[in-house]
Amino acid sequence: MLELMVLHIIYLCVVAKRELKTNFVIDYKPYSFKNSKNGPDGFAIDLIKAVAAAIDYDIEIHVDHWPNALKALEKGDIDLLPPVFRTSLSQNLIKSVPCKF
Repeated sequence: MLELMVLHIIYLCVVAKRELKTNFVIDYKPYSFKNSKNGPDGFAIDLIKAVAAAIDYDIEIHVDHWPNALKALEKGDIDLLPPVFRTSLSQNLIKSVPCKF
């Protein structure tokens, strides 16, 4: 999971975007969920915030159900849909290219 997230962020570095839009799956504790203030929370969310801060990116985070999140990725409304595990479906969605800092 982590390596796929990092590869996708590296891909975004290459295309020079300075903002990430992402959608996490709701009720996938401890990785992603809505907290008591109805905001995004969890390990994967903390990780993507830390990575975005380290590479000086703005990040817009939403939490939704898997079918809606997947549609948003397919339509290009979001840049990143973690955590993504390697499956036949995800292979068609994953894009990465080499990136040198």
